[in-house]
Amino acid sequence: MVCISTLRENGERVIEASEILAVCEWIQQYFSAEKCPTLWRALPAIEELQTSWEAKCDKMQFSTYCTAINDGLSKLNKYYSQFDEKPAYVLALSMCLFEFLDPILNLI
Repeated sequence: MVCISTLRENGERVIEASEILAVCEWIQQYFSAEKCPTLWRALPAIEELQTSWEAKCDKMQFSTYCTAINDGLSKLNKYYSQFDEKPAYVLALSMCLFEFLDPILNLI
């Protein structure tokens, strides 16, 4: 019986870890565009990941992983704060805005 209960607990942990990492897969796909730049998507994607992990850390179900989630959030915050120092991100945003507005301006 001990072996079966250990297998069940391990199976539950695999499912819980998969739930925590599922948003990472979605974000990776979000950056996988072949025809257009995706840097402008970085801040919203990081914010989505941060929100998701913070919500999971608040749930009792994921309390086992809270330390690891907080370590991941610290790493995200490190990269998030670097956007303030990188002009490439601002340039990417302006290029995205231009691509969005170009067809609209042509209609005027």
